[in-house]
Amino acid sequence: MGRLLQILLFAVAGIVGVLVLLIILVALLFDPNDYRDRIAAAVEAETGRSLVIEGNLELRLFPWLRITSGAMELGNAPGFGDEPFARIEAFSASLRLMPLLSREVELGTLRLAGLRLNLAVDAQGNNNWADLAGEEADAPSPPREPTTDGPAFDLADLRIGGIELVDARVRFSDAQADQVYLLENMRLELDALALGVPANLGFGLEFRQQRPALSADLSGSAVLTLDQTAGELTLERLRMDLVASGEDIPAGRQQARVQAAAVRADLDASTFALDQLRAEILGLVLSTSLRGELPEAGPRISGAFEVAEFSPRDTLRLLEIDYAPADASALTRARLRGELELTGEDLRLAGLELRLDDTTVAGALGSVAGRLFFDLDVDRINADRYLPPADEDAAPATGETGDIDAVEIPVELLRELAAEGELRVGEAILGGLTFRNLVLGLNAGEGRVRLHPLRSEFFEGRYEGDIRVDVRGDLPALSLNERVSGVQLGALSQAMFDIEHLTGLIEGAFELRATGATLGDMRRRLNGDMVFGLTDGAWEGVDIWHQVRSARATLRQEARPPAPTPPRTEFSEVTGTARVTDGVIDNRDLVALLPFMRLDGQGSIDLAEATLDYRLDATFLDRPELARDAAMADLRGRRLPLRIDGALTEPRIRPDFGAMVTDEVRDQVRTRAEDLLRDRLGISRPRDRDEPEPENGEATEGESGEAAEEAERSETPEERLRRRIGRILGGDG
Repeated sequence: MGRLLQILLFAVAGIVGVLVLLIILVALLFDPNDYRDRIAAAVEAETGRSLVIEGNLELRLFPWLRITSGAMELGNAPGFGDEPFARIEAFSASLRLMPLLSREVELGTLRLAGLRLNLAVDAQGNNNWADLAGEEADAPSPPREPTTDGPAFDLADLRIGGIELVDARVRFSDAQADQVYLLENMRLELDALALGVPANLGFGLEFRQQRPALSADLSGSAVLTLDQTAGELTLERLRMDLVASGEDIPAGRQQARVQAAAVRADLDASTFALDQLRAEILGLVLSTSLRGELPEAGPRISGAFEVAEFSPRDTLRLLEIDYAPADASALTRARLRGELELTGEDLRLAGLELRLDDTTVAGALGSVAGRLFFDLDVDRINADRYLPPADEDAAPATGETGDIDAVEIPVELLRELAAEGELRVGEAILGGLTFRNLVLGLNAGEGRVRLHPLRSEFFEGRYEGDIRVDVRGDLPALSLNERVSGVQLGALSQAMFDIEHLTGLIEGAFELRATGATLGDMRRRLNGDMVFGLTDGAWEGVDIWHQVRSARATLRQEARPPAPTPPRTEFSEVTGTARVTDGVIDNRDLVALLPFMRLDGQGSIDLAEATLDYRLDATFLDRPELARDAAMADLRGRRLPLRIDGALTEPRIRPDFGAMVTDEVRDQVRTRAEDLLRDRLGISRPRDRDEPEPENGEATEGESGEAAEEAERSETPEERLRRRIGRILGGDG
């Protein structure tokens, strides 16, 4: 037994001695540099590219299997020039031998210095890495047969002394886009790493873009942990700092910072969790925690987010956007929060709450299948606060539309618009108009846009509309179908046109159509029908009754009556219909009822020129106004032609003297014709109801007629016109 043990000990010692001798012989006699040509030939045979090993190769066997190399260079793909595809200045790696006997893997520090990688795409879209990546392979490799043997090594026992990436650079040249991108000064430092043991990680790089000029410096750190049991990779205390500068960067330079308590990724399930992320940029602070999956079909990410209160004015200033709203207190406070859900390319933001100054917006919005959607509620907003101050020097003159006619319809934008949703506003102020309980529905797609439902309460009345825009043709087409009821005209006209002298309640319906590339074109090509009514109103600043009394006093050469204070003309009802043709409103059945007068007439309103021209017949009614004024009582039943014309904002109203003369001539011709017919038939002219019986000695009808004709022949034209107007107004001539 002792003899056998002695033999075994000598045998083990012999084997160890042989191994030691072999290691010494390999270290002394084997030079890996002798195989550089063979290595280069093998690489070229496999890839078709040349491999140049410039530096020495070193190999050590004990106690670490260590290999180091100097500079190496791999050639480029055919057609991409002489510049090498890849180059390294130095590489080293080591593996400890003794732990391998117990199936443990212990690597030393992996170090790669001076990496230069040149990626390129030519003008035809070909790249210089497809052959290396195997993209041209005809068929996938056959699957490996499963084995029942256990793993040769347990990854739980894997240890790495560290990883160092120093002075790396990646250049990407895209001939199709005429663009060059650079990642320079890339670095990565990772401390000793073992599964389940935290390791410090540091990284950094510099990004450069050629056109437009852009550069960005990124640096960061984290604590990395690999957990094989749970299949997780964890980055704790993540921090990244970014400094960007360039032609399109506001103020030429901006900084951003991202921090996260932890980033966890389940490598087996392709899921991740992002805890307590905080991002700061342009004065905004975003906080969020996200959960997600990364399947092949696309990402699925969800979580809550919040943007802390900030000043939109300061953010605009950082973006070098020169915008100063009319209200100095506007755009000073804002904050946002909600829930985010991303599924593939579909994004949903639910539970939104936006606070902007004194306005709160709540609801949801997002994009599904490339189509925008929204469902939002706004408590109140004064949009005029956010408009730029009005330039009084540039305001258009009275009756003109200014530059608004030159505003083009955004055809391309409307053709691309795909959206659907509803906006509800408790109270909105826009252009001086106050809307309450506003509902705005939008449905847009394939070149058609519809605003419906569209309704609101404003100026104590109600508005309902259906507005459509079709941009599929050569010219945009607009259609309007609108209703208004019980709207206060006074407040509306003052707010929209700065007209203060019209009051009353509006009722109306409008069905209009227009085509044109600009607002001015549409105004000039507006067509359709209108029905309107105005009740219980007044024309402030104008007293038609006083003007009639003054005109009659002037013709009688009497003192004009005193002007009332304030002057106003009341009316109980104004109704009419109109046809709109090429921007001109043609109204042929206007009826207006005043306390002492009925107005019937017709006229037109030119929307392009903002002018009107109306001719009216005023018939004096048997009303108390006439009875109270004995001097005007004889106007009962008489007709007075009126004309209203001029700018919409400052119309003129006056007696239509031309129509008066025409009517007088017509009456004179009719009277003369009747008198001639009576003379031929021997019939005397009937006396007017109010005409007194002739007294003895008075001239007969024939005598007085001859005297009147003689008086008319002796009159001047001015005297004749005054006498005829006086006769129409009930005067004595």
